[in-house]
Amino acid sequence: MITKGNQRAGGQQLATHLLNEFDNEKVEVHDVRGTVAKDLHGAFAEWQCVSEGTQCTQYLYSLSINPWLETNGPLSREQYLEFIERTEERLKLQKQPRAIVFHVKEGREHCHVAWSRIDVDKMIAVPMSYDHQNLRTLVQEFAKDHNLELPDGLKNNNRKDRFKNKDKQPDANEKQQQDRTGISKAQHMAAITEVWRGSDSPKAFYEGLEASGYYLCQGDKNRYVLLDRFGEIMRSLPRMINDKSVNKKTVDAFLNKAYPVDKLRSIEQTRKYIELKKDNISAKLKEDFKIASDKWAHDLKVIQVNRQKILNEELAKIKARHKEEKNALKIVHQQSQNQSSLLKRILRQPPGIAATLYRVTGMHAIARFADKKIKEHQKRSQTHDRAALNARHRAELIDFQRRQESNELVNQKETRSLNAKLRRLERERLYTQPSKGDDERDLRLKKNLNKIKKMTEQQKRDNERGGR
Repeated sequence: MITKGNQRAGGQQLATHLLNEFDNEKVEVHDVRGTVAKDLHGAFAEWQCVSEGTQCTQYLYSLSINPWLETNGPLSREQYLEFIERTEERLKLQKQPRAIVFHVKEGREHCHVAWSRIDVDKMIAVPMSYDHQNLRTLVQEFAKDHNLELPDGLKNNNRKDRFKNKDKQPDANEKQQQDRTGISKAQHMAAITEVWRGSDSPKAFYEGLEASGYYLCQGDKNRYVLLDRFGEIMRSLPRMINDKSVNKKTVDAFLNKAYPVDKLRSIEQTRKYIELKKDNISAKLKEDFKIASDKWAHDLKVIQVNRQKILNEELAKIKARHKEEKNALKIVHQQSQNQSSLLKRILRQPPGIAATLYRVTGMHAIARFADKKIKEHQKRSQTHDRAALNARHRAELIDFQRRQESNELVNQKETRSLNAKLRRLERERLYTQPSKGDDERDLRLKKNLNKIKKMTEQQKRDNERGGR
């Protein structure tokens, strides 16, 4: 099992990310605890409002739980929930508001949990000191109790050894680059290191980099900068070479005589050079790419339309119920007025001689006064009932409007995810310079495109049969 926890703000962004159905095959909001709203955007907005009464800015604690499928297979729901309970106990989050979301992505189920860190009774944030080490210890204990294997990095507790390869881990910018290009930092490092070890001269290294889709150019302050085949700026060249003996002085001494920094192309010139080296794209490949992009766009549109249809149906039910409640309240008020009118007629019109006594003794004036008071009380009561009902109806409509706005945020996020996926697909092969390893990507890409095309053609044939 692999976990990742962090303090953060941006509850609306997190809610939108968790509800993204384009990047996930299935999204299930399993539980929302400790809030009036039962949807993620509403719950996280409540937590943010509470946090504004404190000095805490990172009012959320977010945790992702991923099974190590290669060795242990998937986790059961009971195991997920048990680990969450243990986490709450270890991090002192037992009584805090919480949301649990399950995702299925590429056939792999994993779990996300978010807590509010604000203790409402004390109006302070629950401290998260040493949370990473606490989670690490908790994972080891949980794995031991359930006979689960852990990756080597989680087994090793030696701090020095555990962080010796930290430089190989991608930072936030490199993760965004991977999302845009589809190539991880580890893949970049492996390719660049292979070129470095196989080069016996600066020229061989320079040409080997270009053959692998990497380009040396001049950066700020006369430093070597490396661009990948997509024009993305890489981390400094020495840090992309997986060799302890390589540092900035080593690289500068190796390259400086044959390729001085001030003689290299600038970043913008290099990007234009990369554009000129792009392949001509065959009409067939363009057509296949269009089929794939249209299929993904259509599938996303179906998801969003169905989600909006559910909301529209719910809105129609809300409005119908509001109308019924208003009519029912109107009938109750009318019945109350009718009963009061009957009572007034009895008091105002006593039979026979009693009518004379009724007027002489002043009972008539008392009855009119009582009638006036009853009428005023009814008016106040009915006004209060209508105001309370209208207020509840307005609150329900405002809540629904907020959910509608949340749905729009999710739609926008899913559309951005679709566009990012299409850009990655373009960059993987369609609009990039061929290089080492492209044959394998070509085969995988064409296989996926052909599969989508066959599915589309089969769907057309089925529709034609249905039309006949």
